[in-house]
Amino acid sequence: GFYLGAGAGQSTLKTDLNNGIEIDDDDTGYKAFLGYQFVPWLGLEAGYVELGSGDNDRTLPNGNRIDGRLDVGGWEGYLVPSLPLGEHFEIFGKIGGFNGDITADGKIKDPSGSRISKFDESSDNESMWAYGGGVAWNFGKGHWSLRAEYINYDADDVDDLYMVSGSLVYRFFSPKPAVVAAAPVVAAAECLDGDGDGV
Repeated sequence: GFYLGAGAGQSTLKTDLNNGIEIDDDDTGYKAFLGYQFVPWLGLEAGYVELGSGDNDRTLPNGNRIDGRLDVGGWEGYLVPSLPLGEHFEIFGKIGGFNGDITADGKIKDPSGSRISKFDESSDNESMWAYGGGVAWNFGKGHWSLRAEYINYDADDVDDLYMVSGSLVYRFFSPKPAVVAAAPVVAAAECLDGDGDGV
């Protein structure tokens, strides 16, 4: 059956822009997704994720200010294998890909802020591998689930790009209870009174 989910968490973005500016920052990320569970241990999932922005602002000895920024967001899809751990918990993995925009922006401003020169301005649409996993707690007769997960994005031009998040999932189905076989009915054995004494 189908399921829907949404979540938020902390993303980490690390890369080097032109002019020696290093971006190494954390930001809040958001995501929403739709999935389909084929069997209890395997599903497919697709959605949109906004990993946020990384910034580096600093003042040079001459008083000029450097402003560097990196933004990442796009679409992602995964194969999701899972393994139940008892009645309510499960662990799961994710392997798939991400396609989206990675936008870098670098500026130099004078102390008055009136003059701006750009030293890095690019917006690339990039496809990359993405993978990770997490743990889920299922409740509400199996319709609801809370997830905690880690996803790493293998971008060519970014040194580190990953997200740790929590999500709330609603399933349009619930796991079927195990079928318990009914105990066989044993017919009472007929006892014959062969000698006619009533015993």
